[in-house]
Amino acid sequence: MANKMQRYEAQMRLFEPEANLPVLSEVPLRPKAGFQYLYKWDSTTKRKDWRADGYRWRQNATVKFKHGEANCKRYYFKLKVGPGNDYTNDFSKHAIECSLYDKQLLIWYQGDDSVVVDFSHGNAKDTEKEFRRTTPSILSQMKTDKEKLPLEVYSELAQQPEGDTMDASLSIQQTHNGRNSARKTERLSLDTLCNLHELRSETHFVSDIHLAPSLLVICFKTNTIEEFKHLFHREDLFTPYLSYDSSTFQMDEYHLSILTYRQTEFEDLPVTPLMYMIHEEKTEKAHNFFFMRLNELIPELKTAETMIVATENDEAIVNAVQKYIPHVTMFRNWQHALQDINKILQNLEITDCQEVKEYESDFIRLLDQESCGDYKSILAQMYLKKWKRDFSNYFDEHIDGHMNRMGAWALRPFGLSLDAIDCSSNESLYSTLKRFDGWKSYTIDMMVICLMRIDEFFMDKITRGRLGLGDYALRDHLSETYSHEDAVPDAVSVEQLINSIECETKSRRNMRKRMTGTKRPFLVDLEIKEETEKRRQISQAVDTVVQELLEDEA
Repeated sequence: MANKMQRYEAQMRLFEPEANLPVLSEVPLRPKAGFQYLYKWDSTTKRKDWRADGYRWRQNATVKFKHGEANCKRYYFKLKVGPGNDYTNDFSKHAIECSLYDKQLLIWYQGDDSVVVDFSHGNAKDTEKEFRRTTPSILSQMKTDKEKLPLEVYSELAQQPEGDTMDASLSIQQTHNGRNSARKTERLSLDTLCNLHELRSETHFVSDIHLAPSLLVICFKTNTIEEFKHLFHREDLFTPYLSYDSSTFQMDEYHLSILTYRQTEFEDLPVTPLMYMIHEEKTEKAHNFFFMRLNELIPELKTAETMIVATENDEAIVNAVQKYIPHVTMFRNWQHALQDINKILQNLEITDCQEVKEYESDFIRLLDQESCGDYKSILAQMYLKKWKRDFSNYFDEHIDGHMNRMGAWALRPFGLSLDAIDCSSNESLYSTLKRFDGWKSYTIDMMVICLMRIDEFFMDKITRGRLGLGDYALRDHLSETYSHEDAVPDAVSVEQLINSIECETKSRRNMRKRMTGTKRPFLVDLEIKEETEKRRQISQAVDTVVQELLEDEA
């Protein structure tokens, strides 16, 4: 005990100016054994930078002690020399923090630094790439600059003066990951989840919230569902068709899947939103839940003759549709097939603009045939006389088998044309969503508000169209159906919609900042938390004893 206290006293004297230790504000890269220095920081963001010095350390002990009346802490680190639990004490790092010396740490290295081994991160795809930890201050800066592109943040960091240990290994992808990590943490904060539940009870737009194993939120308005049902079994109208898209819109680490329908009361069959799903993972389980809810909400689908749903050729989606709404005829969205064709043309190095346009034109021509027989006849000519063999092989394997679920001859019995599967019409739901880019930095509850306002926007367009106002032209035989005495929503442009959403989200963010620190009820499994803390303390105590025995032997 006396030896230990004497050792502590000797080490504390190294804080004094007489010790002539270098005082550094930047962390040196890979100091050798025997090196001692004082680390001094001026910004709280650099408080923990001393932990990132180019070596792979594991803190294995912390000891609290008194120096006179001052409170002190000593930190012990052992070296990681391989994957898993491969550590050694042959080369070690030590640090002392004392309340007498504000914003300072004494740090030294001892042992044999020749035992250091470089290796990749455990999660690295490139196992040959050495892992170097980035300093916490750099990570903090990456996470703070949320509004800048990763390339902009990276460029600013790369231009800073050298001296930071991790500058050399910093990458654009690392900057991107750091920013997304901060956004994701903010998006799933306790306040965000509470706000989401409040929106569910206040607006009834949020229907389902799943937090584990991954986030999933389903949203819709009950009156929208009823509007859709109102179009069933109408002798004067075609049955509305559904379209499900899960790939067009991605909000950073989240996906947005949208179920839309064509409003058949209007001449131009406007695309109208029905249900939304925000989900963290694109899995069959997520799509299963969505279509299970659809089947529960609209059991009338079972008796709606000639109902169809158009979707992308994703196995998870196809399986979910077949499982929960098997009575609905499923078509493949030919626009997604065209996108796949463009990708394969790139892979086959068919990149000449004119040649690409010819392949696209050929595909549209094949789609727009009167019968499957006509399609097969023209396809044979394409195979034999026009297309390159590699593309013909691709088309035969991936497209031909789906043409009876895409071609015009298959759509006509349902009163539809190829244009009806075109979801990019001017000022439609999809073009509106694409023009609104604000939610890439929004929390989940803010995303939901955006979708709710967009949903209301399109319902108002339908209401105005029924009264002979706006862009939607009501079919002639319905002109006397709706009363002009009903309340008429104001005409709102897409630009006005976007501005109003941005103002609302800004107002809600400001309110959230003012509410920061307000306690809200939540449940925490205290028993598990306490048990984990006990195990950590026991493990740390054992490591401390081992470390001190090694020092006494030395």
